[in-house]
Amino acid sequence: MGKMLKIISRKVMSITMIMAILVSIFAPLSVFAVNFADGNKLTLGGNPTINGTTFEYEHGKVTVSKNDTLQNSASIELAEGDEIEIKLTPDEGYQAQLHNDVDDYNVRLEDNSYTFTIGHADPKTISLTPSFNPVGEPGNPEGPGEPGEPGGPEQKTLKFDFRLNGVDFTDCEGGNITVPADFNMDEITEFYIKKIVVIGEKGTENYDYNDNEYSYSLLDEQGRTILETNFEKITDNLANLRVLSHSKDIQDKDKVDGRTYYDFYITGIHFVKPSFKGVEAFTTVMPDNYDFTGWNGVDLSETTKDNPGKVTAYYGEDTIGFNSNVASNIKKISLVSNSGVPSNAVSIDNTNKTAKVLSNYYNEIPLEIELEDGTKGYVTVDRIGIFVDRMNAGNTVFYHGASADVGENMNVDTDKARVVAVFYHEDTKTYNDYDLIVNMVFKDGSTKTAIAKGVGDVHNSDGDIVGSDYILWASATEEEPVKVYVTAVSKNALSNSNTFGGATFGSGAGVEWVND
Repeated sequence: MGKMLKIISRKVMSITMIMAILVSIFAPLSVFAVNFADGNKLTLGGNPTINGTTFEYEHGKVTVSKNDTLQNSASIELAEGDEIEIKLTPDEGYQAQLHNDVDDYNVRLEDNSYTFTIGHADPKTISLTPSFNPVGEPGNPEGPGEPGEPGGPEQKTLKFDFRLNGVDFTDCEGGNITVPADFNMDEITEFYIKKIVVIGEKGTENYDYNDNEYSYSLLDEQGRTILETNFEKITDNLANLRVLSHSKDIQDKDKVDGRTYYDFYITGIHFVKPSFKGVEAFTTVMPDNYDFTGWNGVDLSETTKDNPGKVTAYYGEDTIGFNSNVASNIKKISLVSNSGVPSNAVSIDNTNKTAKVLSNYYNEIPLEIELEDGTKGYVTVDRIGIFVDRMNAGNTVFYHGASADVGENMNVDTDKARVVAVFYHEDTKTYNDYDLIVNMVFKDGSTKTAIAKGVGDVHNSDGDIVGSDYILWASATEEEPVKVYVTAVSKNALSNSNTFGGATFGSGAGVEWVND
């Protein structure tokens, strides 16, 4: 599977970098633009009138979000990794424009929006000024222009040659790269770029580098690496590589006369050993911002019945699909026998390679998957319906999937350390419809059973998923539990044996959480 890689020139990269990124590794190709910037403060120019979280300009309005939270100040402090979105809404008959005051060019907008992520929180200000011009006036052209000109930088495709851990790779565009069985997947011991090929509408440029001239070990004058590398081992047979360059920071003594250095971001490179037998799980529904793993898959060659691989799926999605990440397709999916999950609780469709869960009670679904080449492996689907975490005394924000940050619900028992949870359930219900039964284990081996305190509900942005927040345990003096097991039941189910009818979610002892 190929992967488009894009670059833009050094001048424009002092503030922004456009890249192509794969949404999830091994997923079908999906490319969109992401911008990066360096700085520790963002200012919005043009002296807007601030009305709550709306910045009002002549002939248009602007909103600014940091990490999905709307801002109410035209001067915003930034930290590394912050995600910024600026939305411009022109009045009828007008068109939006956003000017970079530092590097003096007009930012290219996508649907009147500009989003970027902070790469380095350097001590400098990113200054952007919105304006709104009558339709047809110059200053807001459609399509890209040359770097530094209105409309933003030209996008170009990148190929490159590099050496990683003793192996040479040529003409790389991303995607799956087969490596020798003895290839070092654990860490980077050697990485440098040997050649960059820039392919644009106006022709092809080639840049050759001597060994170790463009290396991950090269530092700038501030002691930062010129090539930021993230080499992640997923299994013994699979590793991913991401590379972010800071070529504009190369020291003068390392520059070569007449050579243009490019900043770039490379993602979606997957190193695969011949023994890799990967399968991936996918669903269509999950709570907003829930941080499922980057690759929701398993290497079957590393699994056994007693030690299966794990994938995740949202409890509100009853159908989990599977696809193979290797040349051999999936032949058969079956429910593991004698696993505690009855055969009538799961329906397998081997034509479409899906498993449909017929009972919401079961939070783990054990499956056996066989490939056409005869490989057999074991995969457990971990259904995320109850998410548990701890909160320190004084904290009011509980980060979980249905909402990025929910402050209102957790303004309860703030003088105590807490273990809290969210239960994702059908959108017609609230926390008043369910109890969470909590079984706690403490360090000394003692146990306690309690009914969690329901404190409120949150909806995702589409309104079709509800999460209810609960406090499972809270104390200012008692030692925290080292482990909890949580089961959701209908409200007051334990007080009326005639209406219990079983748990709603959390099979066996319940959803387990370990207090690390």
